[in-house]
Amino acid sequence: MHPWRQGDGLTVSSWSGPITQWGVRTLDMGRSMGSQDKNLAESAPLLALLGSGQDDVRVWLEAGQGLQRVLLTAWQLGLQASYLNPSLQVQSLRPEVQKGVEGTGSPQILLRLGYPLEEVPPSPRRPLENVLLG
Repeated sequence: MHPWRQGDGLTVSSWSGPITQWGVRTLDMGRSMGSQDKNLAESAPLLALLGSGQDDVRVWLEAGQGLQRVLLTAWQLGLQASYLNPSLQVQSLRPEVQKGVEGTGSPQILLRLGYPLEEVPPSPRRPLENVLLG
């Protein structure tokens, strides 16, 4: 997390950056974030769960490749996506997500998808020559 002027990453305003960083590192916001995520999920135009048959490092990479295809296709269709992954990052909650979708596989990524109500500026990116290896 850093101010917009630094060019990439999760941007926050220059005055709230240090406070936000401290809060994320220090405070246990599980219940309030869980409540907020529940509201976001219930109001989502579409929830998409990307899953896999197994749950190991190779499959995680393949799920990431599948996510890449989903996000690029969504972008081509004018959709925006946001992640709702906390329920998958807490090991004890993953089986609950699996039960909720009556699946036999392993849930990997949970997304909200929908058409934006207003134009959202893209997040800042580093210049290609700064990240391309060659």
